[in-house]
Amino acid sequence: MPTDLQAFIAESPLVNTHEHLCRNEEMLAEPPDVLSLIIGHYLGADLVVADPSLPNHEWGIDGSGQLNASVPLAERHALLEKALELTRHTSYSRAMRRMAKHCWDIDDFSLSSLERAQAQLEAAWQDGVRLRLLRDVARHDHVQIDKFEFTVTPDSEDPAFFLYDIRFCDFTSGHYEDLAVKIPAVTGREIAGPASLGEIIDDVFDTYGPIAIAAKNPHAYLRTLAWQRRSDGEAEAALARILRDKDAAAREDQLCLGDWAMSRCIEAATRHHLPVKIHTGYYAGHSKMPMHRIHPEHLCSLLIAYPQTRFVLMHIGYPFENELIALAKHFPNVWVDMCWAWSIDEAASRDFVRRFVSAVPGNKLFAFGGDTIYPWGSLGYTLQARDGLTAALQACVDDGFIIEKDAIQLAGRFMMENQYAVFDVEGTRAAIREHLAVAGHQA
Repeated sequence: MPTDLQAFIAESPLVNTHEHLCRNEEMLAEPPDVLSLIIGHYLGADLVVADPSLPNHEWGIDGSGQLNASVPLAERHALLEKALELTRHTSYSRAMRRMAKHCWDIDDFSLSSLERAQAQLEAAWQDGVRLRLLRDVARHDHVQIDKFEFTVTPDSEDPAFFLYDIRFCDFTSGHYEDLAVKIPAVTGREIAGPASLGEIIDDVFDTYGPIAIAAKNPHAYLRTLAWQRRSDGEAEAALARILRDKDAAAREDQLCLGDWAMSRCIEAATRHHLPVKIHTGYYAGHSKMPMHRIHPEHLCSLLIAYPQTRFVLMHIGYPFENELIALAKHFPNVWVDMCWAWSIDEAASRDFVRRFVSAVPGNKLFAFGGDTIYPWGSLGYTLQARDGLTAALQACVDDGFIIEKDAIQLAGRFMMENQYAVFDVEGTRAAIREHLAVAGHQA
């Protein structure tokens, strides 16, 4: 018989604050492949770490062979069998095993189990499965998506359920190729100097801000999280040097330009009342993480400079979780998002919740975001997060730190109430409806 806390967390809807979900039409255009769903985004990295003889790839396994559905499942499984066994206890693997049990009733990743699952997946690979898995099975209230673009287009399947971020790291990395290639290709405008770059940033936020749910910056993959205020003159000189010889551009010039653009993006996001999501901590993939530049503590100057901006710091800063607890405890303009954290390290995430509850007000934490491509993966990470949140809050009750009534109240806040207090969900939905009505009228 479940406790009241267990039942509440298992049955209540939750807000999914972070995904990279492919759109419905993109997903259905791909061939269904059970091995791709299981290892394609995160578990693949654990497999390479366990068995370096496997082909290397940013996300894990080489897409030209091991994830290619045209290669027989048996051949791919034979290559991966050893690594799958070595990683069966990791949090990535545990999430995918929960998903596989829930969706296909298989208990392991043996070849015979995966062949049965493949047949079920092929039968389910049809219009509507993306929405059904997330809304009805995972019981998400809505999903917020970073589609790797600074443009925002309402979702073709359910524009009120699938909401999108403006991703603005192209502006803030300071990398010349991001500025000189992608931005003109999308906006049709060339970068002549900071003034024109600033105008483009403002235009992007003016155009897409009303129909976006947030502004998201994962530039920690490209540079340090450390930031300092830069003047227009400093940015002008840095960009001039970059344009003069992009191949010899000094890292300091890139950081200067990125810092300047960060200010413009945050100011634009704040004008449009968009929370600013920032990646902190651990990198996806393997073999490329410079630990010194991912510390959440590097953000202190930014948090102080923009007290009116709502900053959402992502992924619990793993493995520097205590820094994120300290920031959330100290800064009124900081919220912490556990997106992806459960699947990186379940044990650390459970401990994080317990320490967060003892230090930080209850309105400052978001419980879940899957941070994955396919709805099956998101479902697995949801099951994992519900189990982890239950265990963490139950431990607080068992320790006598809080009573069960308080734990249930905190769970409700972490799962949905806090998100609705920070993100203008209904306002964004209304703006999308208006946008679609105008587009339909013009068509």
